[in-house]
Amino acid sequence: MKLGAGAKVFFVSVLLIAVTVVGADLVLERGVTMHMTELARQDLYVRSKLVARELTDLEAPLDDANTWHTAAVNLANVSESRVTVIRKDGVVVADSEETLEGTAKMENHLSRPEVSEALATGRGEDIRESKTIKVNLIYVAVPVTQKGQTAAVVRCSVPLSIIERATNQIEGFLFIGSALALLMAMLLSVLVRRAASAQAPPAPRPGPPGPPSPYVAR
Repeated sequence: MKLGAGAKVFFVSVLLIAVTVVGADLVLERGVTMHMTELARQDLYVRSKLVARELTDLEAPLDDANTWHTAAVNLANVSESRVTVIRKDGVVVADSEETLEGTAKMENHLSRPEVSEALATGRGEDIRESKTIKVNLIYVAVPVTQKGQTAAVVRCSVPLSIIERATNQIEGFLFIGSALALLMAMLLSVLVRRAASAQAPPAPRPGPPGPPSPYVAR
């Protein structure tokens, strides 16, 4: 079955609209993911600074594992994040999601990107899978000062799944909006096509046959 010119224009219009909507949706999806990740980093940085301020007032020496472990657990509950305290030499002093025995067995963290960056610049960040709990985390670390000197680094982290859930919710709304926009565009295309067809002048009807030609061969 051959399509008329109007039908061809309609289907081409719908195809272009669909491609445009899908392309815009992909661009927005990436933009939303980047924006949500950046918001999470900034939020975690604020939490880390508040936790570091609280730890600054802790007068216990860094080898007092019980005191630092209790502080890490309490601050983790307040900041709603995993709190890890790391000495300048990379030895883990306390971790809110580990026992005292488990913390003592944790490997040196000096080579962790966020820890070395925090010691060098005052702020470190990274996103990776935790070797301890096997979950993708977003990390932010800042120095802890005592008596005006950097004594340790405190690192706060949250599961990356938190960002993914929020991003998925926003992307769901974007998908619904894109689908509605596509349907509205298709409906508008149909209405425009019908209006154009209604305004087109009718095709001329063929006239009556003329008299026979006198030159017709006999």
